[in-house]
Amino acid sequence: MINAVKLGFAKYGDFKGRSTRSEYWYWYLFTIIAVYGAGIIDTSLSKTGTLLETVVTLAIAFPTLCVGIRRMHDTGHRGWWLLLPIVNFIFLVSPSGDDNQYGARPL
Repeated sequence: MINAVKLGFAKYGDFKGRSTRSEYWYWYLFTIIAVYGAGIIDTSLSKTGTLLETVVTLAIAFPTLCVGIRRMHDTGHRGWWLLLPIVNFIFLVSPSGDDNQYGARPL
C-alpha cells in the first residue's frame, strides 16, 4: 500500500503509462482513509468546520484522476471511460492486459 501511495504522488499529473489493479485499489483505499480521517479530526476539533477534510480532498483529487486514467490504460481502454461509472468499474476490476499502446505491462 505504501508503494501505491508513493507512486500516486510521484506520478502527480502523469496521464501516460499504466497502473496495476493493486496500485489503483490501494490508492483508492488510501483516499478513503485520508478523507474520513480528516473528517474525524475536523469533527473532533470543531463542530461546524470541515477545512482539513476539504484540503485533503482537494489535494488528492487530481492524483486520483491520474491513477484512474492510468488504470484504464492498463486494461487497454482510454481514460474517458472513467465518465461512465458502471462500465469503468468493470474495467477497473479486470486484470491487467499484456503490452498495449499505452506501454509495457507493469510489474
